[in-house]
Amino acid sequence: MKRNTMNFWIDLILFIQFILVVFTGILLREFPVDLSGYTILGVPRKEFADLHWMLSLLMILTIFAHLMFHWGWVKAVSVRKLRIGPKVLAVSVIVLLLMSMVVAPVYLTKDLPDKQNPQAEIFKPGLSSESAGQDT
Repeated sequence: MKRNTMNFWIDLILFIQFILVVFTGILLREFPVDLSGYTILGVPRKEFADLHWMLSLLMILTIFAHLMFHWGWVKAVSVRKLRIGPKVLAVSVIVLLLMSMVVAPVYLTKDLPDKQNPQAEIFKPGLSSESAGQDT
């Protein structure tokens, strides 16, 4: 397949994924968790949430494919506008990617309630296993 044809299909898929991610995101926002017993178009909210998540992950992969096809343009612009070489650009992209893979999950889950391990409560330091189960 020619490069232009492949680029066209990647861009079209990316556009469709974007529209679907926005659509499912709006549905999830307007379809609160309180109404999770109801359905939209016969589909429960959890299914829309799963679809939204999968579409978002696929969209990220498609964005990487899009950037790979445009890497020559990215290099040319970075040299001309940012005055950095291709090696520095590649290292910067890799570092940003790795940082986002570590920081994003931590940042996105910071407001979630803490999951307490019931076993951790039983075996606290200073408590014996017999007295840990008793209320004091």
